[in-house]
Amino acid sequence: VAFAQDSGRYGLPKKKDFDKWSVGITGGLNWFQGDLNEKTGDNNSILKNIKDPVIGLKVGYQLSHSVQLNVRGNYTNLSGKKNRTTFRVPNPVTSPQITRDIKFKSPVYQGSFNINYTIGNISFLQRNKRLHFYGELGVGLFSFAPKVTDLNDGTVYVKKDPVTEGMIPISLGVKYQVK
Repeated sequence: VAFAQDSGRYGLPKKKDFDKWSVGITGGLNWFQGDLNEKTGDNNSILKNIKDPVIGLKVGYQLSHSVQLNVRGNYTNLSGKKNRTTFRVPNPVTSPQITRDIKFKSPVYQGSFNINYTIGNISFLQRNKRLHFYGELGVGLFSFAPKVTDLNDGTVYVKKDPVTEGMIPISLGVKYQVK
């Protein structure tokens, strides 16, 4: 028994088969889980901490059909509040303890350079599908500037200058091609 097939439709895509540049937007909700959140004891309290929007932009350059270089930027706020919080200000060790209802908010800016590898499409039997699995790894920076205030009278207890930290973003996901 012998089988033959035309090999012109198979193999790796040529450069003309995919776009070199892409632009993406990010949108969603931020989930902060920290020590300045209400602990209600109910199993759904985790949903009460999902509130601040996240927005972002990505620009990508496709090196091959499965490898892409990305530059990303995102913005969000981290925020929380807690009633009857005991703490020491201005010195966290020697100052007398006070109990207040407080809230905090911190803008967060994040930028990164990533390499994205498209693992495969949902239907591995057909080429050029719109839905694909991917993995991504990169390096970047994020900046935040926390501020803690009194819920009742607006007294500012802590206001930090912006702090910038390094990060290694890692992600797995699904991407959809819009035509």
